[in-house]
Amino acid sequence: MGLGGSGKAARNAEIARNVKLDEEERARQDRIRQGQSTIDQNFSQFNDDYYGKLQQDYLDYYNPQIDKQYEEARKKLIYSLAESGGLESTAGAKALADLQEALNTQRTSLGRSAQGLVDERRGAIEQSKSDLYGLNTSAADPSLASARALASVGSLNTPLATSPIGDLFGSFLSNYAAYQGGKNQNNMKGFGGGGFSPGSASGSSSSYVRG
Repeated sequence: MGLGGSGKAARNAEIARNVKLDEEERARQDRIRQGQSTIDQNFSQFNDDYYGKLQQDYLDYYNPQIDKQYEEARKKLIYSLAESGGLESTAGAKALADLQEALNTQRTSLGRSAQGLVDERRGAIEQSKSDLYGLNTSAADPSLASARALASVGSLNTPLATSPIGDLFGSFLSNYAAYQGGKNQNNMKGFGGGGFSPGSASGSSSSYVRG
């Protein structure tokens, strides 16, 4: 075989290698697409309805506790006002209005807490999905992607951990009592309950709401 024939054979071999590499790359890209499709399918349950339910479950758990504490605090305040003869007074009306404002503050804080929970869960889910995309691209193994996606979804879709709240309006009543006694006349409105904070009651046990 002459030099021309040898060169042609080399070129043909190079072409064959390139064709094989192209076929292998197309197959790899196809496996990556299959893996990503599996990941997307598994994570599709984490949609707006999922996050909306997660947020609503949180609110549904804590709002009744806030309402109950508010009603108890209001009864105590009314009793205290009636006992002191101030129930029908301007100061009495202001005290009740301030307690209502304290309730509104707690509700606003609860809403922020619920949104924070959703944002945290969404961030964890998106990060897990991104990590799986990276694994899928490097491994190009649809079976592995499917198994990892199932495991990740199972670990992410956990029950919503909740716990009873502490005393939200006790400081308000204490400050009002101090005001009545002339000890805190400049701070009647300073109920001091702060923002909503779950799990602040000592010795409280956790319960769960499915997210």
